[in-house]
Amino acid sequence: MFGPGLFHDLTLRARAAILCLAAACLLLTAAAARAAPETPGAARFEYGYFCALEPVDHGVAEETVAGVVNLIEGRPDFLKTGPLVPAQIGLGFGVLVEAKPSHAGVADMLVTHPPMGPEGVTEQRWVTEVSGDLDYFGYTFDEDYELLPGEWVLSARSNGRLIYRVAFTVLDPALMPPASCGMVPMS
Repeated sequence: MFGPGLFHDLTLRARAAILCLAAACLLLTAAAARAAPETPGAARFEYGYFCALEPVDHGVAEETVAGVVNLIEGRPDFLKTGPLVPAQIGLGFGVLVEAKPSHAGVADMLVTHPPMGPEGVTEQRWVTEVSGDLDYFGYTFDEDYELLPGEWVLSARSNGRLIYRVAFTVLDPALMPPASCGMVPMS
């Protein structure tokens, strides 16, 4: 039975673990609460994380760390919707968006994130087409240097007008249930 002396009876290490867990829960709740997406140019919008699809090709993207973006066929199915993402190789996060007719066309994509690589890059950009059909745009964790906990923001603009902007919180995978892609859990 739990009583008023329970917390007092715990070891110092156990108390510290409980307080750390409570603090982590508060931080996750605060991160999720502030992550409401802006979607003025979207007729339909969903976001979350997924198992990465195999690229069918690569497009040149000089303003990215890798110098290319992965081109995929189809759309990934979200494992979980919302702003929280485990930092795991083979996972990705992003959006499914159907642009309003007034915002469809050539779009400037921007990903901001914690400092990456030896140069401490915090922004990656490329140009693509956003249509009035449901399209997928996102980021996949392909390399260890990309596994950066913190805030990542994906946004798209067409002719200077915002289509969408959404913040994700990338977390140490130990803070979330393990993601399973195919038959093998990822951890």
